Amino acid sequence: MKTTKLITIVIGLFITGTLFAGNVNPERRVSERLKLAATWQGAGDSIYAEVDKYPEIIGGIESIIKKVVYPENAKKNGTEGTVFLGITVDEQGNIIKTEVLKSVDKELDNAALAAVKSVKFTPGEKGGKKVKVKLTLPIAFKLNGADKKKDAKLDKDDVYITAEKMPEPVGGMEAILKRVVYPAEAMKKQQEGKVVLSTVINENGDATEIKVEKSVNADLDKAAVEALKGVKFTPGEQNGKKIKVKIFLPIMFKLK
Repeated sequence: MKTTKLITIVIGLFITGTLFAGNVNPERRVSERLKLAATWQGAGDSIYAEVDKYPEIIGGIESIIKKVVYPENAKKNGTEGTVFLGITVDEQGNIIKTEVLKSVDKELDNAALAAVKSVKFTPGEKGGKKVKVKLTLPIAFKLNGADKKKDAKLDKDDVYITAEKMPEPVGGMEAILKRVVYPAEAMKKQQEGKVVLSTVINENGDATEIKVEKSVNADLDKAAVEALKGVKFTPGEQNGKKIKVKIFLPIMFKLK
């Protein structure tokens, strides 16, 4: 049976911003102070993870999809997986920095990096000004025999990774932020890092099948998972129907 190529670019609401858990009293919920942790200082400029208006890909997701080349050797070996990229978009909408946050292998990593190299964005904005923004961009490489109409589906259970209307947390990102608790032991040991979660939002807006895609350690992984549990979402929609959608959510734990 001939195997055809399916390359899925996973970009959603939760990919465009990283949630931050800052240095707070471990007995208290993360507060408004977390917003301060969403800024990096570099070369005299601020780079934000949380902004009023996020950068958008000019030409849409298709402008990246058409640039992705599935390496022949990877296809031959049946290599699949999701490469997580960290990209920084400047005030003009140009990508000024790229890095691999989660690797599959060198070939797929390089293919993902090459695909976004010349992609142009609309600039992000904060407080009415154009700013530099750091984004997390997962690119999933998957080989199967599905036809084009099923390209958006992940499996036989009709779980989508792209949809006409993506799920959104009821109450916004703050609904998740306020549930994050920085583990006392992790604070004591000065442990920091980014936990990347995946979850399937079902037709009722519930976060199900929560998994750790990129781990830091057991304590921070657990804190990230617990923060997402119980958060309600507006369901995703495709062709006017509510559907199951898989999304990715990066949560950064950083001590100040």
